[in-house]
Amino acid sequence: MKLKLPYEFFNYDNYKEIINNPLPFPIEAWDYIRHYNLEDTHVMIQPLDYLIDMFINYKIDMWEFMLISACANNIKYALAYSDFKLDQDYTPKDDYTSFVLTYNY
Repeated sequence: MKLKLPYEFFNYDNYKEIINNPLPFPIEAWDYIRHYNLEDTHVMIQPLDYLIDMFINYKIDMWEFMLISACANNIKYALAYSDFKLDQDYTPKDDYTSFVLTYNY
């Protein structure tokens, strides 16, 4: 019944006469549900706008990665490779001392 009728327009005492009434519901009966739906969706608009701005900032196509976890994974790699340059030399250095595991360690 919640999907078809306003929430507080009928109750347990008057539901039979409301349902059997052939007249359409008055406009003020829908005011609460309109307010409820606006408040319910308003909570998610700000976080979604933030996510969209973040995806634009990292140049991520949201339609290519349909899951938010895939977008987060792509942002992780974008941050990891943000300072990576193809023309730079990335040969490993061998001047590090090797770690020797001893019994006392």
